[in-house]
Amino acid sequence: GCRMKAVVIATGDELVRGVHTDTNSGLIARRLATLSIECERFVVLGDDEEALSAELLRCVQLGRLAIVSGGLGPTLDDVTRAAFARACAVPLERHAECEARLRVLLEARGREYTASNARQADVPRGARVLPNERGTADGFAMQLGAALLVALPGPPRELQPILDEQVLPLAREHLQARGIAVPVVCDAVFRLSGLPEARFADLCGDWMERGRNPLVGVTASMGVLTATLRARGADEAEAQRLLAAHVTAFVER
Repeated sequence: GCRMKAVVIATGDELVRGVHTDTNSGLIARRLATLSIECERFVVLGDDEEALSAELLRCVQLGRLAIVSGGLGPTLDDVTRAAFARACAVPLERHAECEARLRVLLEARGREYTASNARQADVPRGARVLPNERGTADGFAMQLGAALLVALPGPPRELQPILDEQVLPLAREHLQARGIAVPVVCDAVFRLSGLPEARFADLCGDWMERGRNPLVGVTASMGVLTATLRARGADEAEAQRLLAAHVTAFVER
């Protein structure tokens, strides 16, 4: 339908080698769900400018929200900036405010401002800078037609505040500008023990069909089922009302 879909991309050779585990994508998907933006897929790529650029280009063509984490550092294997510029067919430009903030930060840390550090102040032409208060690499966002492409630093403690304070409001604005209403989402979580997953599906399968509102999702771990009821409404009151009615019906089942 007219709902926006997202592609969440994690980059870094250490991820595809299995040295580090990507925790950013799960966090990003959970946050996007609060705006009723469904995550279409997770992609994990090495430090590969061509592969990332192709993935971003696909998002532009399909009008997706793409959120990339990682690859914004000062070394040559940090290819996110170049991949964005390439996908959007624009040059990279030195951003004066980023550069000024970077100089101050490095001086405060007793480090020298070098040419490789300066690369962290390069952003694709036309991008909106997302200032990073906790590290040297600012994020940035680009709007191309229906698509919104976002680059965020990899360290979770830097990524999370930018995501919450800047990216989510930007995504909401982007949806509203395209005439897509952003529903309010409310959840209720139940933990059920001793109920096999297949039996649960027999009882509640009709509530688990895509597009249902409220929608029921279930995960199983160590013999315990975690069922989540997620209701969407035009406002908080409507979402809560829908949720309350279904919680009653759910418990009766």
